[in-house]
Amino acid sequence: MMKFKWFLLSFFFTFIGFAQQPFAPAHIINTDSTSTKIPDANWQMLEDKEAKWTIQDVQSPNISAKFHLNNTKQTGVGFSGIKTYWQRFKLKNSTDKELKLILSQTQLADKYDTYTFRSNGKTEHFLSGIAVPYSKR
Repeated sequence: MMKFKWFLLSFFFTFIGFAQQPFAPAHIINTDSTSTKIPDANWQMLEDKEAKWTIQDVQSPNISAKFHLNNTKQTGVGFSGIKTYWQRFKLKNSTDKELKLILSQTQLADKYDTYTFRSNGKTEHFLSGIAVPYSKR
């Protein structure tokens, strides 16, 4: 099963440390009640072939510079064979309301980690996936 690492950022989330590789454009949220898939143009991925990187590792300029848009369709190389992927994206809330978000990657993921980086300096880490008990999600 796959393991995913996510970066969640939005207008009130600020991330410092990805200086070498720019983020994809922010995905804009226009409504407070919707279900949507973040378009490929709005997120980036990084293959962690040895499944050994930490959040601090992928924040380093050397590894951060390796993030790229989803190119699996162009290269013909899918997600099989690589057990850990990092994904990063920004979200922008264009409503006048505070939003509560539910992120769901895939029903096939054993575990995925979501990291949020807020402008107040606070970092949050959430776990989910089929191998994570509901009480810990």
